Amino acid sequence: MKQSPLTFLLLAFSLLLPSAHARVLDNFDDNTKTAWTDFTFQPGFGIPVEQGGQFKFDLPAAGQSIFSASTKTSETFTLQEGRRITFSVDLVSTNGPDAFALLSFIPKSSSVSQLAGYSLAKSQSDFLLVKGINKYFYNDNPDEPVKNENVTLVLSLTVKGGNVHINSRVLDKENGNAVIFEQSAVDTIAADTLVTGTDSPAAPYLGEGNFVLLCYQDEGTTQANYEVIFDNAEAWVQDEVVVDDFNDNAKTQWTDFTFQAGFGLPVEQDGQFKFVQPAAGTSIFSSSTKSS
Repeated sequence: MKQSPLTFLLLAFSLLLPSAHARVLDNFDDNTKTAWTDFTFQPGFGIPVEQGGQFKFDLPAAGQSIFSASTKTSETFTLQEGRRITFSVDLVSTNGPDAFALLSFIPKSSSVSQLAGYSLAKSQSDFLLVKGINKYFYNDNPDEPVKNENVTLVLSLTVKGGNVHINSRVLDKENGNAVIFEQSAVDTIAADTLVTGTDSPAAPYLGEGNFVLLCYQDEGTTQANYEVIFDNAEAWVQDEVVVDDFNDNAKTQWTDFTFQAGFGLPVEQDGQFKFVQPAAGTSIFSSSTKSS
């Protein structure tokens, strides 16, 4: 295949680097509920238990929409500019069309009781991206129901320019963690148009928050109980690091490569990194490696 001479113009490099905080929050294998703080609207109602190596919610029918929740308090996560926080948890099973499993980032400045934060909510038929009670970026029941057992729920939050980019996925544990559903949204600094409810407060939820698991029962249903079983709660943090923005016009810690001495070496000038190669009559390239 004939190749044209290569001319590259690079404006900046940035990387998302994993922090030392990437780890399993709880695999539930010790059957001891440690560093989880429960929330319920009614004392003792639907409090989760850790047993059989899993984390299990079982809510009796209440005749109304209601939920219980548990917050992992062993670690706090700070959502800030240039950072991505990713939460994941295995959804072992639910027991009916109106038992919803929720994976959430709830800021310390907010209340679990209002679901004020960012949540992925899933039942056997529905999928939601949630900013608060009756405040949804996305709310749909896909034509093809998304598998609801032996899957992994993933919620990623990335802050860019003050906005929170929300990505949610469902991975199939029985098929090499293949992505079987994905939905994204952006919570901007301005008031956004939601599919349900009003974006108030409009501002994104930034700052410190926690990993939260919930079981939600929908109103007007006839199930005797609402069960959600989780396993393997995990979280990791990635920070964006600018390798070089080229603004100082000084080529620092770049190691060049070329097949011919002096051929096509890049220069840093005018806030950019520029390759210019003379025609060589053959397929050829030059490169530069950031060695910092």
